[in-house]
Amino acid sequence: DGIVENSHSKARLIEVVHSLKAEFEDVYYFPSYELVTDVLRDHRFYKEDLVHPNSMAINFVFKKFVNSFMASQDVGIMREVNALMEAKAHKPMYPSTVAFDSFRKAQLEKIKDMLFRYPFLDLSEEKIYFGN
Repeated sequence: DGIVENSHSKARLIEVVHSLKAEFEDVYYFPSYELVTDVLRDHRFYKEDLVHPNSMAINFVFKKFVNSFMASQDVGIMREVNALMEAKAHKPMYPSTVAFDSFRKAQLEKIKDMLFRYPFLDLSEEKIYFGN
């Protein structure tokens, strides 16, 4: 695909979205493509191939998406879950230490608290990982 083909397919997509929006109330168009191509035009936002967006661009678009479509309470839940995922991704250098055991127990307490407040979450893998 080249620039002409991308523009053509994008025009088709927008035409379909407008048709669907006329027919259905809850249809929205989120301009992720436009954010990347118009707002993040600088090469710093692309991978080495200068075609695909890098993690900085993806995070920028995702934040715009979150701010557009997620309720503030859901954003708070997402942040808590992300913090737990970061803790899970942490690879301990010394897993047999008292410090890591305290860290692990603190994460289990956070999981317990989160499940109390948000019973719809599935944190079973995290409970197993942190030792329950």
